[in-house]
Amino acid sequence: MPVLVGWEWIEKTKTFLVIFYFYDDFSKPNLRLKKANVETEGSIPLIDFRGITPSKQPVMTWAPHHYELGLLQDILQYANLINGLKEEKKRKLMHNLLIESPWDLNAELQKKILFGLDENGEPFIAVELCPEYIEYLKKILKSLLD
Repeated sequence: MPVLVGWEWIEKTKTFLVIFYFYDDFSKPNLRLKKANVETEGSIPLIDFRGITPSKQPVMTWAPHHYELGLLQDILQYANLINGLKEEKKRKLMHNLLIESPWDLNAELQKKILFGLDENGEPFIAVELCPEYIEYLKKILKSLLD
């Protein structure tokens, strides 16, 4: 389950931020976490091509399959649809998107939930990007889009 989706409500702009989590469970060879020699100038990381010995930094590479690209395209389409709604409709989705109660998801999706703490110790919940999650989004958006 390397690609997971979470949502964050941004009060200032009254929008949802879709967040992708890449959890390397070593089940798929198209996601790799490794240390690479990286030099940073300003805020742009540059791979060392000049013979300088920079520090080793973690680097993630992801080579999505066509299937994963399709799911990614679907979730981005839904993110655009959701953020195009009026604020009152977006607020109605808050419980479902932020998955404050993951038990609302069907049994199959409940197995695909990742609970964690971010670097600041804040809890987060994400769901695997899969066809079942896309169907869940269709279901919760149906009444708001009609």
